[in-house]
Formats: sequence, C-alpha cells, structure tokens
Amino acid sequence: MSFTNTSKNFNFNVNTLKLTPEKLAEWCKRRASNTSPLSQVFRKESSSSQLSSSPDQNHHNNDDSQVPSNDSSSQPSTNNCTPNPLEMDHRLETIEASIEQIQESQLYINQDLDYIEKSLENFEDELAVARVNICELKQDTARQITINIFEQIEEMINIFKLDMQ
Repeated sequence: MSFTNTSKNFNFNVNTLKLTPEKLAEWCKRRASNTSPLSQVFRKESSSSQLSSSPDQNHHNNDDSQVPSNDSSSQPSTNNCTPNPLEMDHRLETIEASIEQIQESQLYINQDLDYIEKSLENFEDELAVARVNICELKQDTARQITINIFEQIEEMINIFKLDMQ
C-alpha cells in the first residue's frame, strides 16, 4: 500500500485510518506466526506448488525413486510456516514508508486547515468592519437626506416669504 502525495492538497484523513501501532504489531505477530487467514492461504498455495514441482516426481522414473532420499532439496519444505525475514523486512519498510507518507500528508492537511482557519478569521473580521461601515454609511445617508430635506424646506419657506412680500 503506497500513497504518493503529488500536491499540498492531498485529501486524506489519517484519523479515518484505523491502523494503530497496537493493531500493526498484532498483524505482524499474526503474520509471523502464520495464524492470519491470508498467510494460511499463501501457505496452502506455496505447499501445493512445491509438491507439484518436486524433483523426485519429475526426474526419477526407475524403481529406486520409491526410496526416500536424504537430499534436503528433493523433499518438500516443512518450513513454510516461518516467514522470509527479508520479505517481512521489506513489508515492514513498505508499511513504515506508507505511514510516513500519510503523516507527511496529514501535516500538509493540517497546514492547509490552519491557513483556511486564519483566512476565515480574517474574513470574519473584514465582514464585521464592513457591517460597521454599512451602518455608518446608512446613518450618514440618513443624516444627509434629512439635511437635504430641511434645506429644501428652508428654501421653500424663503421663496414663500419672498412671494408674500
């Protein structure tokens, strides 16, 4: 399992991954002891393939083929239960690399979330300032309209006074 992070916007939440160190250790123990269902399948497949390609069955056609041989290479391996240490090391390295990539991706995600949170706070601040400005503008507009109305009324009164004279 390998995750490649090609950009900062890698959309993966590690919290949804239910792989804890304890579960990983338990999986490794089960895998090492071959008690996991997958390892039992692998063991069955590998033992059947080794039996079908046994040198005793393929290369000896005479009567002494019935005599058991002491050559260990001609006998089916009874050591199928123990995992290959190199294979286990490689799998463990792959898992560790995947975990590191997931953690690195989580760092990028956390940085993006921090940036979004700060942007949202800035937006909320700007919105509050805009609301105050709108209220002030409404008040200024109402004042100006009131002043204009009174000025027009005063002009009309002055014109009316001039006409009355």
